Amino acid sequence: MGPLLVLQQGRVTPNWSEFRSVYLVLGIGHRGFGKSCTFALGSRDLDATLDRNPDMQCYLVDDTNPPHIIMQNAKEDDMGDNVCKVYGSGRISRRCALGLAFGVAWGASGGTRLAIAQPRPELGSCPINIGQHNMMVLGVRSVFLSHLPMFVGVCPDRAHFETEHRFQLILEAGFEEPRTKRDITELYKQDRLQHSDTRMYSLSPGETFALAEIFLPPTFGAPRRSFQAQLFRGHLERPPTEVILPDVTVQIKRVVHAHEFLPEDERPENLEYILFGAPDELFLAHRIVVPGDFDQLLPVRIPDQQFSPADLSQVLRVVVSGRPNVSSARLQGGQNSVAQLLRTDAQARSITLQPLREVYFEESELAIPPSFDDTQEERDAGFGH
Repeated sequence: MGPLLVLQQGRVTPNWSEFRSVYLVLGIGHRGFGKSCTFALGSRDLDATLDRNPDMQCYLVDDTNPPHIIMQNAKEDDMGDNVCKVYGSGRISRRCALGLAFGVAWGASGGTRLAIAQPRPELGSCPINIGQHNMMVLGVRSVFLSHLPMFVGVCPDRAHFETEHRFQLILEAGFEEPRTKRDITELYKQDRLQHSDTRMYSLSPGETFALAEIFLPPTFGAPRRSFQAQLFRGHLERPPTEVILPDVTVQIKRVVHAHEFLPEDERPENLEYILFGAPDELFLAHRIVVPGDFDQLLPVRIPDQQFSPADLSQVLRVVVSGRPNVSSARLQGGQNSVAQLLRTDAQARSITLQPLREVYFEESELAIPPSFDDTQEERDAGFGH
């Protein structure tokens, strides 16, 4: 257990029975640095946030229900030191939904966690669009990013899911040194090759934006093609992690797959994946459609089909007929399967999939409401929170 740091718009003490008025943004824990113990803010700064937002109320509360206010409107160092005195200097890391209501987080987790809160963008609007979009990083031949999606809840109009994370988005990208513009993608690749036993690499943008800025049609203006980020070995929201590139410019080369979840969508009956990658390094991403779905990334070999860069520049879907679209039936390393390859420029054809060990799996956070308790499938796969 640990304290919880929350921000609320307005200078009125929250009514804790009305949890919708208090919002978490990112739960990433705290660290001890020598004698000081401050919040691990990354590229965000709590003091600057409060200075820029005089109408923002900040509370450090404990893990009782209803919460007890430990400190109010203190500076970052004061809050960090207070956390150390009361709770110790350990590091807690658990993903909290951006914009997730305090009550949902409480009910889903069975208690609160230390969280770093930022001003909730577009407070009161639905759906939310602006946010900080953490992503998984995979690939050595080429680098691909997979956004960590969520559903959270449905807007009052019943036409949209409320969270800014209501998208499955896969990008091909590279990394630049911000000041010199030097390509430093090789530094990531070398680290990955030197730590081949590490399945997950991840990044956290150092700025907030709407994901749709990346893939909107040209009529809406030039799409976003870069953003600042930190790159981590491991899952940045789960310990242990290590920052390997503390400040990079992510250069987006192309959008591999982009899909907005809609409440009207229906779950596919059969297991479906998005196929992407380089000709000599292919990956599958489970196609996410509805709440309760699962996110999965895994490398794959397809011995009876050669793919050119032109082939991989289009959307390629893989359907495993006769296999239910549930996490317990997902593709697993060492379990070959016959599937149908669907592409836009040719008829469907049968292929043989040779999946390798999955590099990412998540299902509890895709529920409504999202949960931060491990499912049995997550525990069995070694992807507990």
